[in-house]
Amino acid sequence: MNSRPMTENDFNPDVLNDIKNSIDWAEEKGHMSGKQEGLIEGEKRGIIKGRQEGLIEGEKRGLIKAVRSLLLSGMDIEFIAKATELSIDEINKIKDELQAND
Repeated sequence: MNSRPMTENDFNPDVLNDIKNSIDWAEEKGHMSGKQEGLIEGEKRGIIKGRQEGLIEGEKRGLIKAVRSLLLSGMDIEFIAKATELSIDEINKIKDELQAND
């Protein structure tokens, strides 16, 4: 029994070429599969981030709408600041926008 390690020269060139082609194909398939998985993961993260940003934007709009309504009702700015947890400066900006739109 021959105990020396096999080398490329021990293989039929056609078999060796088939092995190399199989390895290349497997590498390409793995690369494409990884790329597809990465795209899917990126899309999932994008959707989650978009939803979070949408919720935050919706909350802001709702809060601004509430502040406008309270201002139009004549409520005190300090009360509105405590109720909404907005700063007095932020409420004054909303008030200025309301007055500018009149």
